[in-house]
Amino acid sequence: MEDERRDSNGTIGEGQKPGALKIYDGALSEGFSDDLIEIFNTNEKAHTRNQNDTLNFLEYNYTTNHKDEDVHKRLMEHTGQLYKHYLEDLGTTNMIKASGFEEIKIHKYEQGVGFHDLHIDAVDYESAIRAVAFTWFLNETDGNIDYPLQRIGIEARKGRVIITPVSWEYASNNHISKESDKYILQTYLHLA
Repeated sequence: MEDERRDSNGTIGEGQKPGALKIYDGALSEGFSDDLIEIFNTNEKAHTRNQNDTLNFLEYNYTTNHKDEDVHKRLMEHTGQLYKHYLEDLGTTNMIKASGFEEIKIHKYEQGVGFHDLHIDAVDYESAIRAVAFTWFLNETDGNIDYPLQRIGIEARKGRVIITPVSWEYASNNHISKESDKYILQTYLHLA
């Protein structure tokens, strides 16, 4: 549900201060985004369904199935460079002891049914290792991701990445797409 405080096109409205939430367009090329969707779709047997009252999406563990490939290595290096750029934009240096990145996963939110209600990505002892979230849109749909505390709705644009801390201050809501399936690539920077 959109409200007057959020812009559906992913821009920050007047007076809004998203803090450590940053959006970068073109973080993945259109061709590479398409390739990742194709990889997801051709590996149906490796999909996992995540479904309960608060979420419904399919998941493919890209790292598990492609970790020895050069493309995976370059994607991890690219994510590290994005993190450096993110810190520069925040005007800070790295203040955490990082141990590396979590496995990269591709999520498919099926048209009309895929969603993830308001949530944070560090909810227990095991997930508390997550420090920073990287969420790329692999295609364009009407299924925005909202960050209510920042009063921003972010439109799904192919190649766009959202980088944000993983904490209750950055809870998000991944909306149902009525137009088409929505594909997202996601990983997290881990604390040591």
